[in-house]
Amino acid sequence: MSGLDALAIIKYFYPEDTPLRRMLILHSTQVRDKAVAIFNAMPNQALHIDINVVMTGAMLHDIGIGRCKAPEILCLGTQDYIAHGVVGADMLRKYAAENGLDLECYARIC
Repeated sequence: MSGLDALAIIKYFYPEDTPLRRMLILHSTQVRDKAVAIFNAMPNQALHIDINVVMTGAMLHDIGIGRCKAPEILCLGTQDYIAHGVVGADMLRKYAAENGLDLECYARIC
């Protein structure tokens, strides 16, 4: 799944340069960097883990937060925050269907 632009997908759902989008990108980048550090510390050649899936999944894992309500972290949506993973998975599945992509592995990471 290399070549998938996670930042472009984030910007699709969060087109305006808002504090929420900046926070989401910052958090997702931090999660990605931590995931890569863990990956690099593991005997990954034995595990057959695709680093591109790890990195993209980390960037997209919280895509649903904007549709959830948690005003203390800038999320002003209507869904309960606990559902942000399910909401994000649904968002990615719809985006995938509309764009002829297979994003199921990322939907499951959400």
